[in-house]
Amino acid sequence: KFCGAKALIDAQGLSEVNKVLTSEYIYVRARGDFFELRSLEFVDKERMNDWWKHITKKDSISPILLKDEKLKKLQSYLTHAGLPSGVVELKRGQVKGLEPGEYLNIYQESGVTGKPGDISKFNEYYTWALGKENWLIVKQCLAFMLKEPGEKIQWFIIWHSKTQGVGKGLFALVMQSLFGSRNVRINVKFKQLISTHSTLVDGAQIICLNEVSFNDAKTGERKEFSEEFKNLITEPNLIVNPKHKKEVEVPNLCNFFVFSNSKKPIYLADEDRRAFVVNIKKAKEEVKNKLEKEGYKKELLKVIADPSAFKWHLLNEITYDREMFF
Repeated sequence: KFCGAKALIDAQGLSEVNKVLTSEYIYVRARGDFFELRSLEFVDKERMNDWWKHITKKDSISPILLKDEKLKKLQSYLTHAGLPSGVVELKRGQVKGLEPGEYLNIYQESGVTGKPGDISKFNEYYTWALGKENWLIVKQCLAFMLKEPGEKIQWFIIWHSKTQGVGKGLFALVMQSLFGSRNVRINVKFKQLISTHSTLVDGAQIICLNEVSFNDAKTGERKEFSEEFKNLITEPNLIVNPKHKKEVEVPNLCNFFVFSNSKKPIYLADEDRRAFVVNIKKAKEEVKNKLEKEGYKKELLKVIADPSAFKWHLLNEITYDREMFF
């Protein structure tokens, strides 16, 4: 500090650094990566070595950490909203497709606490836009995810309207605020989700597919891509394929919402049971009048800023028959 020169770290100093790092990282064999508890992200060995080069100088931190018996090492990981974050012990059959043992749960709580409050205008708008029964179904899904976290709904909801700006994007922001920004991915494009090296499902509790459209696709192609997506709804496990990494099998506990203004958003056969379709038939001027002139947009933005009253409403005033989700 006085002479402006950094000291070269000695063996004792490196040992002290190591003590800190072994408590801040967990090595996950399935990924071949370190999980950083501070940032809640996976960090590969190369990035770890680069990041700590100012401490280790010529040496690499990865092999030093891996040799340390204090470093926690786990075989695999999952994202489960119904289990505590961090290291969890799974019993046989507790999570479909996973053997018993220790796992890293990378799910993080949103921190939102339910409190009574006035959300009457918020409810009024979506009751008007979606229809009373449709809005109830949507709220029952959200209530189920809050009351029985970690359970997967065996179908998805698609909001379809010819008019833009009816509140689909605002509703996605409400879910992100309610369940936590780390857990809800909004504005996801269809091709991003089904691409070879997509890891979007990994770590997500809810995914909102936005502006899904197959207007220019042939029927066969639209059908093929749609089936590929619908497999994500019912498959108990998914293969995640990070770039330049070995494939990882993870439990599929993610729920999906699809938003579209397209004439052909997704292929659905008459007998398909994996989709709940909400057709929003309100005209553009009607929507604009409702949101802007009647002030409903302000009420929606209030819920995005503070979803605590909406959470209380879902937990205490919305009931369901749980069989409807399976």
